[in-house]
Amino acid sequence: MLTDVDPGVVADLQRSVAELTLRVSRLESELAQVKDEPAPLLDETVLAISAAVAAYLGKRATIRHIRLASKPSAWAAQGRSAVQHSHVARAGRR
Repeated sequence: MLTDVDPGVVADLQRSVAELTLRVSRLESELAQVKDEPAPLLDETVLAISAAVAAYLGKRATIRHIRLASKPSAWAAQGRSAVQHSHVARAGRR
């Protein structure tokens, strides 16, 4: 054990640790609140989505609802992987 420790230094360190613990707790609670709230869509994003839909359909369409897709299911990921790997690129052939 340390015998030459200044009690004032120990008290300062304990205060610093308590302050940092409080700050981390506040930040964690703020982060939990932010994660629960969806981010707002920018007008540019909605415009890009509507342009893509119009290009795909060949006519202007009304977009009623846009939602952020959550983590894809394993089934969907496996299906996309199968499709993407079924098209083998052959080098040198035209």
